[in-house]
Amino acid sequence: MIGGLIMAHGDDDGLVLPPRLAPYQAVIIPIGAGDAAAGVAEHATALAARLQDAGVRVHVDMRDERPGFKFNDWTLRGVPVRIELGPRDIESGQVLLAWRVGAPEGANERGKLAVPQDDLVERLPGMLEDIHDAILQRAEDYLAEHTRAVDDWDAFASQVAEGFAVAFHCGRGECEDDIKAVTAATPRCIPLDAAEESGSCVRCGQDSDYGKRVVFSRAY
Repeated sequence: MIGGLIMAHGDDDGLVLPPRLAPYQAVIIPIGAGDAAAGVAEHATALAARLQDAGVRVHVDMRDERPGFKFNDWTLRGVPVRIELGPRDIESGQVLLAWRVGAPEGANERGKLAVPQDDLVERLPGMLEDIHDAILQRAEDYLAEHTRAVDDWDAFASQVAEGFAVAFHCGRGECEDDIKAVTAATPRCIPLDAAEESGSCVRCGQDSDYGKRVVFSRAY
């Protein structure tokens, strides 16, 4: 399941965690140096406590590292929302939110959104649900775009090179082995909710088994 999560949602920047599964749904990055640092850290801790009371799994990153390092580190770890908090944010009564995937309406050119601190506790749980739905929709769209029913061998070989091929199969082990040897593809599943139908095996031409099409793809 962990491997499936990484492959389904991860990108070139690292892990992407759906908010309902993320150990930390949000991480607060205190930004400040010198005399201001202690005050920012105290404010961040108080804000985290309010978010925890609202049911948000939140972490305050107090490590002695540069903010840029922390931003990249939490992006790699896949945390859904990053909350940036510095002296100017405290003075203006707001925080700056950054999304791991996408950006909400109203975000600036860097994909960040300023939110009043008084509104954050009420709004963040709903934002996390929106992020969860967006990640799921992105995965479903990708799956649909890379899945195609095929009826001949050339189309099958081409399709499994880039996604999922849904095809008739005779069910014989030697035929499966032949398909794997030529294309590296193997049966992934026989969908329970697929339509009942029959036809000729996409590889050997014999009558299909199972009473429905089989999903083939390569394993990685």
